[in-house]
Amino acid sequence: MGAGSVHRSGVVYTARDPNAKIAELPHELAAVIFADKEIPNRTIPEGERHKFLLACGGRLAGLGVSYEQVLMTLRTERLPLCESGEQRKISEWELRGIARYCVDQEQEKRQAKQGSAA
Repeated sequence: MGAGSVHRSGVVYTARDPNAKIAELPHELAAVIFADKEIPNRTIPEGERHKFLLACGGRLAGLGVSYEQVLMTLRTERLPLCESGEQRKISEWELRGIARYCVDQEQEKRQAKQGSAA
């Protein structure tokens, strides 16, 4: 979990040291997170990359993973599974947008759930 992540109780996690370097997601933890999802044994073709990265980012965000960790995982663990693309390469800007979208959507779901429970 990272600063800004929300516990299912609604408590928002905060950083002890907001200037600390963000740790990489250990491969063992990534294996647990994606245990029920098949890691593709093929390269994700250009026309399927966006959907694949959204699904991976959404799964992480649904587990309460922070924006920074979602972005890092997409960048280091999932983007390498995708074709680089002859028509268009996936930019850092696009990866950041996917990660932000996934985390924002999950936060909106949680807020709506809290609002309906009140």
